[in-house]
Amino acid sequence: MPWSIKTLFTDKMGIALGILTKVFTHRFYTRNTVFFLLLFYLLFGTVESSQLLSYHLSLMKGFLFNTSFLLLVLGLWFLYNAKCVNYVVKTLSTRGYEFLYSTLGGCNTGRRRSLLVCIHISIYFPVLLYSLIAIIVALRYQLYIPVVSICFFNLLMCVIAVWTYERKLRNTDITAFSGCFNQWLNKHFRKPPALYYLYELLTGHARMLLSTKLFSGFVLLLTFGLMKQDIYDIRMVLLGVLLCTIAHVMLIFQHRNFEDQQLQFTRNLPVSLSERYLSMALLYLVLFLPEYIMVVVNTWHHLVPADLLKVLLLAFSALLLFRSLLYFARLDPDKHLRWVLLIAFILLFMILGKWHLAAIVLMQGAAIWIFFKRYPTYEPLKEAIQ
Repeated sequence: MPWSIKTLFTDKMGIALGILTKVFTHRFYTRNTVFFLLLFYLLFGTVESSQLLSYHLSLMKGFLFNTSFLLLVLGLWFLYNAKCVNYVVKTLSTRGYEFLYSTLGGCNTGRRRSLLVCIHISIYFPVLLYSLIAIIVALRYQLYIPVVSICFFNLLMCVIAVWTYERKLRNTDITAFSGCFNQWLNKHFRKPPALYYLYELLTGHARMLLSTKLFSGFVLLLTFGLMKQDIYDIRMVLLGVLLCTIAHVMLIFQHRNFEDQQLQFTRNLPVSLSERYLSMALLYLVLFLPEYIMVVVNTWHHLVPADLLKVLLLAFSALLLFRSLLYFARLDPDKHLRWVLLIAFILLFMILGKWHLAAIVLMQGAAIWIFFKRYPTYEPLKEAIQ
């Protein structure tokens, strides 16, 4: 009899874990398909297959032997962990998932924590896998301090995550930090219409914005680190900036969702298409300003003002083109990313061939043509505004 009861209880735990996996894990990876495709492209698609192993080995050795680099990597992992925690907490707060409180609350403390650990590990798994490989490499070179640091860091991330989930289960009306920040921002600053989406990012998607900017900063620092010489090649800077614009794909797609759901009324305002395009241009100019400041600070000794202007215009034109493509309503995240990568592939050859100005003119012309052609007839899909 005790064996039968234990088996039955274990089966129930397995069923509960299966349900929670569908609710959290499957939805997490589905919703973040673009993010993982972009990450896969940057880690594997930008390197020749014959050099892939040596590239990642050099990358791991780079942050294992350099404390500052290791701290930067841990910071990126922390942001991913925050993304995972935020997703689980938001899911627990979503209407229709109230049954999760009774499902998890019906377990005793030990088993509830085991379920929460399994949930978090399933969505934090990419970092854990990469950490494990890095630990193996570190042990090979007898780098014990980085091993301890990585192990302690990942353990701390899991503990913080489980503690946050349990706190949410005990206090369902916890106010998020973004809500407080939103109230403070609305109280002290007037929102210019052109920057509505930027305020939305700062208040509702701060983690997404911060992770994108940190990743862009990492790409630029890596680009500058590869050019330790007296004369900078503008093509390397342009390629680094191009990668930064690709990293903004999630923010760009979220911009369309924000307009479809929150700013539909603005289409009826007496504003010309030229003003609307200039408003969008101002938004993306401000959005990319941190990266451009980094470029200027690190290269103004090596590049002439005309080259610095080319860098700004190429990034600015690419972002506007990527956004204008979304006025084709049928473009979902996957299709949009394919178009972005196709354009980036063409730009790669144009940059290497020193056709910088031609690339800028073509992108800006295409962005203006698509916007003026598609915006007046654009209608969001019904599911996008529900």
